[in-house]
Amino acid sequence: MVTHVSSNSSAGKASGSQAHWDADPPGPKGLPFLGSLPDLGRDVLGFFTQCARQYGDIASFRLAAWPAVLLSHPDLVEYVLVRNHQNFIKHRFFWRHVDAIFGQGLLTSEGDF
Repeated sequence: MVTHVSSNSSAGKASGSQAHWDADPPGPKGLPFLGSLPDLGRDVLGFFTQCARQYGDIASFRLAAWPAVLLSHPDLVEYVLVRNHQNFIKHRFFWRHVDAIFGQGLLTSEGDF
């Protein structure tokens, strides 16, 4: 199973036995103040697809002032959502608005569901 994360590896690819990052993962720079919000707003799926193709399994970007990370490898998603969820806390202000749109589900739940 793949769970080691290192931005020093090939374009943020996953490999190894334990998850950690050596530095911030690569990703689009975005605009001052807005980050990648304009690109995301124009084409959500296209933005995520381009990030995965260009930066690999892990891409970092900003949504205005909030840092965000896109995980594109299923093992990394499992690590964050299932095996190590207690160390990844969703930002309450942002997710309060997402809850209003998507309701309670895998995307918005915190802890046991």
